[in-house]
Amino acid sequence: MTNLGKTIRILRKSKNMTLAQLADGIISLPFLSKYERNSSDISASSFLSLLERLNVNLREFEELNSSGKEYSQKNFFKNYREALISDDLFLLNKLLNQEKEYLELDGNYRHKHNIVLINQYINKISGLAFDNNQVKLITNYLLQVEDWGYYELSLFGNSLFSLPIDSIDFLCKVAFKKASFFSDIFYLKNDLALIACNVIIVMIEQDELHRLDSLFLLADRNLENTRFYYEKNKVNYLKGLYEIKKGNIEVGKQHCMKAIETMYSLGDNINAKAHQEELKKYLN
Repeated sequence: MTNLGKTIRILRKSKNMTLAQLADGIISLPFLSKYERNSSDISASSFLSLLERLNVNLREFEELNSSGKEYSQKNFFKNYREALISDDLFLLNKLLNQEKEYLELDGNYRHKHNIVLINQYINKISGLAFDNNQVKLITNYLLQVEDWGYYELSLFGNSLFSLPIDSIDFLCKVAFKKASFFSDIFYLKNDLALIACNVIIVMIEQDELHRLDSLFLLADRNLENTRFYYEKNKVNYLKGLYEIKKGNIEVGKQHCMKAIETMYSLGDNINAKAHQEELKKYLN
């Protein structure tokens, strides 16, 4: 039995709704009461009707429902990124052991993917080669899924460091194609834009300049008619780095400085300073 009912109860109380108000026309009041106590279950259609009456979407519900769960994917990525910031081997090994335990507990394949991510990053900071057989576990999964959602985009984005350049280029294009089913969902368009930026950064760092025109085209198309100003500004900054790499130093510098000035004007001083320092490295 899950804790979905308890989360529904939290939401109902936060909206100052009675059991009768929420249950009316959807399920019986006694049945809702049992559901909120996790003593019974309801159909998917009834669950969605309850969310609609609460004016809560599925993503909001998932955020609240998973926030207290130590084994949630959101919690994993939070701890994983913390470990990556400082190359913390102790925390990475702790996460690795946790994911192995969770895999034994519920058998969810995402734990297998998490184990691969952790192992590959441990290899990276230990100066060891990536395990191609383990990496293929992720790439094969991504290729066999017909429609990419938030999980697949997050998995791809977090595995970039361990993938060969050709695979990154190919899977980026696959991501834009396979996420099209959910492309009207606001946060997925944002995730796609960030993935495009991260892939472009990899290509610039690896001097794979011949791949960039098509990637910028994907990014620009995805950002059309959106208000993702951070992502649009980031793409403009990256276009500046691209020009610098091609030898058009002044044109590229102007592009980058304009983007950095935009960051400062929006009060994003820390990010602006970081980009300024990065630009210096490309100009030296």
